[in-house]
Amino acid sequence: MRWPTTILLGFLAVTRAESTTQFSTESGKTTDGPTVVSITTPVAIPSGTYQDPSTTITLSDGDKSTIRSTTQHNGTMTVSNQTSITTSDSMTLLVGGGTTVIGNYSMNATTTTISTATNTPVVNTRPCNNYPEFCARKYSNITMVAAHNSPFVRKNNLAANQELDVTTQLNDGIRTLQLQAHYVNGTIYLCHTTCQLLNVGTLEAYLTDVNRWMRRNPYDVVTFVIGNFDYVSPENFTTPIYNSGLKDLIYTPTKVPMALNDWPTLSEMILKQKRAVFFLDYQANQTTYPWLMDEFSQMWETPFSPTDPTFPCTQQRPPGLSVAAAKDRMYMANHNLNLQLNLGALSLLIPNTAQIDEINAVNGSGSLGAMAQNCTATWGRPPNMLLVDYYNYGNFNGSVFEVAAEMNNVTYNELETERERERERNVFKFTKMPNPTPIPSSLTSHDHSPPHRKPPPPDPHQNHPLTKPERTGQTAKMVDIVPLSSYPSYIDLLPSIQTCNITNLPENYFLKYYLYHALTWPQLSFVAVVRPRNGYKSGSTGAGIAGDVSGEYPKVVGYVLAKMEEEPTDGKQHGHITSLSVMRTHRRLGIAERLMRMSQRAMAESHRAHYVSLHVRMSNFAALRLYRDTLGFEVEKVEDGYYADGEDAYAMRLDLQNMWLDWKAIEKRDANTNKEKNGEEGNEDEGEEVGELGKKDAEKMIRVKVGRGLGVGDLVEKNESKA
Repeated sequence: MRWPTTILLGFLAVTRAESTTQFSTESGKTTDGPTVVSITTPVAIPSGTYQDPSTTITLSDGDKSTIRSTTQHNGTMTVSNQTSITTSDSMTLLVGGGTTVIGNYSMNATTTTISTATNTPVVNTRPCNNYPEFCARKYSNITMVAAHNSPFVRKNNLAANQELDVTTQLNDGIRTLQLQAHYVNGTIYLCHTTCQLLNVGTLEAYLTDVNRWMRRNPYDVVTFVIGNFDYVSPENFTTPIYNSGLKDLIYTPTKVPMALNDWPTLSEMILKQKRAVFFLDYQANQTTYPWLMDEFSQMWETPFSPTDPTFPCTQQRPPGLSVAAAKDRMYMANHNLNLQLNLGALSLLIPNTAQIDEINAVNGSGSLGAMAQNCTATWGRPPNMLLVDYYNYGNFNGSVFEVAAEMNNVTYNELETERERERERNVFKFTKMPNPTPIPSSLTSHDHSPPHRKPPPPDPHQNHPLTKPERTGQTAKMVDIVPLSSYPSYIDLLPSIQTCNITNLPENYFLKYYLYHALTWPQLSFVAVVRPRNGYKSGSTGAGIAGDVSGEYPKVVGYVLAKMEEEPTDGKQHGHITSLSVMRTHRRLGIAERLMRMSQRAMAESHRAHYVSLHVRMSNFAALRLYRDTLGFEVEKVEDGYYADGEDAYAMRLDLQNMWLDWKAIEKRDANTNKEKNGEEGNEDEGEEVGELGKKDAEKMIRVKVGRGLGVGDLVEKNESKA
């Protein structure tokens, strides 16, 4: 029986395939109904032909030259199959900053510049795909996260491969977009296997969204890997690409094929505004369209649509490639584990979402991190592209970008949208949603939102196609940020704080150093704790928050350790941030910002600190963004070799005098308030006097500062007349 697609999708929405599904080695089995099976046998690879250039052809030899575009289709190169295109390179100057950006500078031989304002506001002025370290690197010497089947975002459809739209993907840090294209009635559509199963629209509409993002982010290079499912001629792709608005951004290679060392640096591509790199897996014709590069002449791939959870890093496409040739071109690591869905006569591979968090993890068996390390050891260099499904899932939110950062030997910079930053400024207590995975999620993402966290992707192993079930007894958790002094026995929390420090930071301290801070300045240090599952119970042993008592100590997920400088060299009383850390599972929730702001206010209100100072590694871009851009710290100086490993540090400070409390004004205001409550005379009863009994002093209420047990800077009323 062959199932109609419309009936099939409705059936799939309520069909459950158990996670203990029996393994099958029959990849082509026909059944009477839809079944989902795990397979370990290799998947049949596409049957397209592969180009075999026997010589390297130079396409460009100068700033203004004749480009000779040449491609061989399993043949030999002759003068007759070369096409000459005369071009003149232009240069665009990088102009960053937080003010109005005037871009599109044109330069001529007389060095006179003509500028026109950009039509689209620039929202990201951090160059080279968010890592300035990449500016001097060749395009072929960078590891990028690639979104497998990037356009396939559709709720209630098991054929979807991503959860978030392409604009969000780019905002979060995706820089390679892989897609599958189908030719239907003269138009290129984006469909999964068949347009009757999943059709998300035209290629032109999708690329138009990408073009809009690239105009707003002029310092980023984006790569497109197009799967030519129907093996149609390449000219069918030119119209939607040109109509999308990307035409002037397209990069044209200088050679065919491009070896590892032939690629330009990111800065060259950005300065020339040739930032859109196109690959076509089959039927490319670089003789006619030199910019639409043949994928497998420039890079190779590991096994296609992998079903082996060990993810071997062996070269598969193009077949027959020698080891020497493979080491001289880029390569893509396919790390998207698939299940086989049998739909009658149709067999479809779908993402194995039941294990997506482990698949996209930084470490562990079958993880993206493990495959990247294996590939690096096998081939002597990391993969250029890490192809993943549901990139925003992993053992923490943003794990795929962490793997890429490790391959690039840089620190992961979590991208952040303005919407998220606004949320972080306004939230005081942070809800941590139940996790569908054994390891908590978070992040941060960028921020990145690193990546946004939404309901889980479709899962063929569960009743509901979109949501994984929660573990029994799991409830939504809250994160409380409180003064360290609010715990009656707060010293018991110090080992947990030390653990948080050791887990995240290279600068570690003895436990007695934390104890010194806790005993001397308990009101200046704050902790972020996960509220115990059953809340704070009174009457039990242990400690609670703000006077409550809990039967269990909460889990510390972040802290700020602060102090007052005992002997300030400048003679001004000021505070200092000794250490700040948030566990990776709870980043991108605004916790670090809230910890800092509460500690700063405590310094100002309880010690009248003139300013607060801190040190930060020059390579710690995420921390710099928090201190400088979010909190308003300014760099005072650079201290050479400040850290034990010899790295330099920025010495930063923030003025706190605007946070001081004016106690005279407060007392005056309270006196006026009491006067209004008790009448003009203030000290006498307005009723009729009956001897001494009818005349008593009005109760005078004044405000006094509280002790440490009730929090820092709070005010309570005290009845002075009864004192």
